[in-house]
Amino acid sequence: MSATANGLSHERTRGHSFYTQQPFLMRPLTTVLSFFLLVTRVLGAISAEQLLELQSDDGVIRITDENFMHLLNGPREYYVSILFTALSPEINCDVCGKFEPVYGRIARSYQKSNPGKNAVFFLEADFSQNQKAYNALQMTQVPRVWLFPPSELVNYNVSSPHFPYKIGDKALSDPLDFANFISQTVSVNIVVQDEFDPYVFLQYFAGTFVFVLILKKKVLARLARGAIFRILSVVSICILTGGYMFTVIRGVPLIAKNDKGEIMHFSGGAHWQFGLETFIIAGMYLLFVVLMNILCIRLPSIDDPRVRNFGVIFASFAVFWLFNQLTKIYLVKDPGYPYGLTNYI
Repeated sequence: MSATANGLSHERTRGHSFYTQQPFLMRPLTTVLSFFLLVTRVLGAISAEQLLELQSDDGVIRITDENFMHLLNGPREYYVSILFTALSPEINCDVCGKFEPVYGRIARSYQKSNPGKNAVFFLEADFSQNQKAYNALQMTQVPRVWLFPPSELVNYNVSSPHFPYKIGDKALSDPLDFANFISQTVSVNIVVQDEFDPYVFLQYFAGTFVFVLILKKKVLARLARGAIFRILSVVSICILTGGYMFTVIRGVPLIAKNDKGEIMHFSGGAHWQFGLETFIIAGMYLLFVVLMNILCIRLPSIDDPRVRNFGVIFASFAVFWLFNQLTKIYLVKDPGYPYGLTNYI
């Protein structure tokens, strides 16, 4: 199916649009090369400061036949990216309409990621405003993106004075594809800015508000009045003190095995530990808390002196035994540790 508008035929192939100029035949590639080489050598250069004045809010410079030649002249010290497109409703280029926001988004992201750095400028040449340039370039397909290097690199390839970017399905669905093309070619870092969606923001805001409200009125109120909150606090402190965050940051596996396939509970170094080691140490700390609670709070409240004295002896021995086990573990990690207690218990 084809429709004619402004002397061009609009055809659809595999979801992409291309335009064929009826009165012209395809000229050899050398014609296009000669055209741009002539432009970059004959006309005077335009500075980066002058280009900045022409930028729109999205960082794209919309050019016309009047300034097309002037903006591409040389010599220049920056890259120039040109989007050849056709946004007129009469031409009805679906791909052009879909890629144009992506192009502007990457241009805007480049500016925010590289403030004050004019390594590349983003231009847009719409067919309705650049018909003379399209005829001179024998442009037969849109949308297209050509990236022109600085003048000292213009002869990097004898077959083409520009880097072409292929606009496929991935370019329309993933803005990072075009951003990576610019980043790798120009050697700049581009952090693609996420578009603000009020609807998504309201969804997250409402969900978070309801969750916090329920948590505050139903859950935290009950935890604050009972022993559960205190127990959870002590357990979390013991786990974190045992080195849990170290294993998370370093990505240490929970269980490690030696060459014989046996589980290794403790690493043989003071600057490393296994995931299982974290929970063993946390459990020992938690037992210390329980024993000290028994010695300081529970046993003094017992009226029977015999039970109280037996409990004190038992709890004290348990504390000594537990601390002795802790020093043994530390001797595994640091054999030169001088404060080990005994190996008999």
